[in-house]
Amino acid sequence: MRATKNALEARMGTWRMATDMTRIPKAKAIVVVADDLEESHNVLSVRIKDAVAHEKATLVVIGALRSELVDFATHWIRPAAGEEGQAAAALAGAVAGETSSGDVAAAAEALRGAEGAIVVCAPNPVSPAIAGAMAGGAANLAVALHGEAASDHLVVAPPEVNTHGLLDVGVAVEGGENPLEGLSGLLVVRDDPTMRLPGAAAALDGLDALVVIDNVAHDTAKRATAVLAEGRAYASRGTYTQGDFRVQRLEPAIAPEGDAVTCFAALTALAAALGVDVPADEGAALAAIANETPEYQPAADLIIGEGVRLEVAASGQGSTAPVADAVASGEGLRIITGRDQYTATDAAALRHPEAERLHRYDRIQVSEEDAERLGISDDDEVELTDGELTLRAPATVTDRVPEGAVYVSSLLQGGAVVGFFRGAAVPAVRVGVPVPA
Repeated sequence: MRATKNALEARMGTWRMATDMTRIPKAKAIVVVADDLEESHNVLSVRIKDAVAHEKATLVVIGALRSELVDFATHWIRPAAGEEGQAAAALAGAVAGETSSGDVAAAAEALRGAEGAIVVCAPNPVSPAIAGAMAGGAANLAVALHGEAASDHLVVAPPEVNTHGLLDVGVAVEGGENPLEGLSGLLVVRDDPTMRLPGAAAALDGLDALVVIDNVAHDTAKRATAVLAEGRAYASRGTYTQGDFRVQRLEPAIAPEGDAVTCFAALTALAAALGVDVPADEGAALAAIANETPEYQPAADLIIGEGVRLEVAASGQGSTAPVADAVASGEGLRIITGRDQYTATDAAALRHPEAERLHRYDRIQVSEEDAERLGISDDDEVELTDGELTLRAPATVTDRVPEGAVYVSSLLQGGAVVGFFRGAAVPAVRVGVPVPA
């Protein structure tokens, strides 16, 4: 998310977009920059379909995957895998009057005649480089369409539900490309870095102390010096901040089981043992947040079940900036990855074979063209390798994936594909059917 934040601030002076998502179903023109919005943010995708079905909205989809939204689109710009941000930047240039052709030119012409177009971007959740390019290209397009009012016409969907809330209170707003580098100790709360960060397992093994607060016995928890068992999220009290800064207040629906405690209780007990002063309870914590970040005062006044959208002013700034070219890491097929809608994250963290019960996304998706060329059929065991890392899974042959690429869910085999994203380049792999020994 930090790459996304930096890209937005460079163009609009802020990462906090002012666009109210409730405007989307009534919008007359929408541009989507995403891997597959139907999979990653399906409710947002449904609202866009509402705009097309009921308002006859112009819809431009920019994405390498053939997503469900493509069937609703007026124009589909299908870039090479990992180049969605660059395609959005090209469309921005065309809207601004630069020479263009083909799908980009047609989409630009349609957008020039549309009123109040909203740009929706869901940055890639695995690659910071791709995510930053997607956010930068989408921001360029919003600026080309709306100038200094761009931040009131751009929606940036976060990778997780409370990402914006964490940024608002200063969590992870700064740091290097590798957040585990140089650490001697680490506290992990409700997460499994081995599913998200290349090389995380080795980095965690090198720590002097690793403390985990979670309710899942994932690979990070198994490496921990100590694990504090947490009750499920349904046992929590507090608030979370959604994509357009809508805050929802929660009260416990269940009690923690066995020796488990709430996440807040685990944190306060740990703080007390370390002599760290923290708020006494969840209400006091929210009051402290509202005191430091006044925009959260309405959230502090909520009662159970209520929600409120925080006040987010348009930045009044808008300038375009170049989006760096995407480069493949080598020869072979490019990898597309992202979160799928159907794999259970907790089960994936446990590497459970039934994490995706219908077995649609525990497979490597191969394009029809590449499958024919390589002699791959449905259910064949295929192997992806870049010379350092190898991943094996059954194949699905589909027109969802463009020629020259494969799709692997970011949750497959506990996030195994993340290991291919070791640098800024778009990973390229050799694909083949393993020969039995």
